[in-house]
Amino acid sequence: MLSSASRGALRLRTSPSCRTISSTVNNLMVNEENVFSEINRLRCKNKLTHIKPVRDLNWAKGRDLKQAAVLIPLCHVDGVPSILFTLRSLQLSSHRGEVSFPGGREDDDDDHIIETAIRETEEEIGLHRDFVQVWGPMSPVPTYDMKAAVIPIIAYCGNIHLPSLDINKHEVEEVFVRSISSLCDLKNTGFTHFKGDKKRPGFTLPVYTGGPHRVWGLSAIILHQCLSIIAPGLYKFRFRQISR
Repeated sequence: MLSSASRGALRLRTSPSCRTISSTVNNLMVNEENVFSEINRLRCKNKLTHIKPVRDLNWAKGRDLKQAAVLIPLCHVDGVPSILFTLRSLQLSSHRGEVSFPGGREDDDDDHIIETAIRETEEEIGLHRDFVQVWGPMSPVPTYDMKAAVIPIIAYCGNIHLPSLDINKHEVEEVFVRSISSLCDLKNTGFTHFKGDKKRPGFTLPVYTGGPHRVWGLSAIILHQCLSIIAPGLYKFRFRQISR
């Protein structure tokens, strides 16, 4: 058994090392070379436990909300750090042809909301779960009609060869990627404002151009939050909310 003096000495020997590791992780200067590194994953996991919700969660009180999840697939394509997006099938009855992330509603058989995101990704684009390294969930984002809460799951999915993906054409029209550098380029960022009415206030959303498809709406909100978490320093886009 350790004496109190020994235990104190042990703490003195180990805690500086722990503090150094913690300081190294939290003070990491993120760049294109290390954005998907293990040390940045650790920094992001810590950040995700302290991040503020997109909006006050009071909006969810008293509502019978459906729960859904999307996967934000961080990946390398031809060696370039990128994020994968889907274009919703033109056969769908709602939001057809819109840019999205793979995902969908939670099933009763899903053990966890993370399982929902992984399962839906497998079903939609054929990306096997063995290649999905989950970094963690972001805070819930409400849909426009306030009937569902979408939980984005950040995950690194390794090197992806787009032609090898098994796309479910009933749900997905197209899969494409945007490099981290292009998404962080201020020339490719902007915002759009939706005026309010008597029922709901107006709101402002980020918009991302410069790729094969414009990223806007709920996907843009999620992307903005994700880039702010994984690439501080690289991602400098800020926009002001206008409520009128």
